[in-house]
Amino acid sequence: MGKMPNGILGPLIGSIGNVTGYMLNGEYVTRIKKRKITRFTQNQRGNQQRMAVLNEFFNFMGSFLKVGFGLAALGTTKNYHNLATAYNKKNAIKGEYPNVEIEYSKVLLSTGDLTEAQNPIVEAVTDGLKFSWDLLDVDGQNGQDQVMMLAFGTVSKKVAYILYGPKRIDGEAILPLEPKMMQEPLETYISFVSPDRLQVANSVYTGRVEPI
Repeated sequence: MGKMPNGILGPLIGSIGNVTGYMLNGEYVTRIKKRKITRFTQNQRGNQQRMAVLNEFFNFMGSFLKVGFGLAALGTTKNYHNLATAYNKKNAIKGEYPNVEIEYSKVLLSTGDLTEAQNPIVEAVTDGLKFSWDLLDVDGQNGQDQVMMLAFGTVSKKVAYILYGPKRIDGEAILPLEPKMMQEPLETYISFVSPDRLQVANSVYTGRVEPI
């Protein structure tokens, strides 16, 4: 039970409803008790699991997402992580609680107006992954774009990526990997960023690479 020793306009000492008042280091402090939710609806549990699954996937991709969605966030009230989360939560999650999972082929890790990677292919090589792409319609300007590559380990949840790799005109690039990552299935993605970092392409899913 709370008391008001100085009348109704005085400080509250103790608790009334969800409000608690007390003295702390000579100062009067009030706190509102947090409401405890003891039972969640199926929709709430599903939303929580979707966020948990997506956060686990994004856990080590911060720098990649910043380049990939940072330009799209300019002039908005959102940041790059907000945009990446909103898009992928809506478009790249499948299943219902408790069987929610990432649909890797629909994941978008960068978004912009640059030309996407044309007919990209990825294959395992001795020291990592070799990405290659067609050079159709590559001119002097967009030929200078730099490749962005990422691999996600579906077992370890580890991520390996390069933000500013070889030029588009080179037609191929190697993403080095630790030996342990080569021993698990990898989901892979490719994109491009302009030399001045003011433009980026939509990322393209380049498929799953099985262990060799």
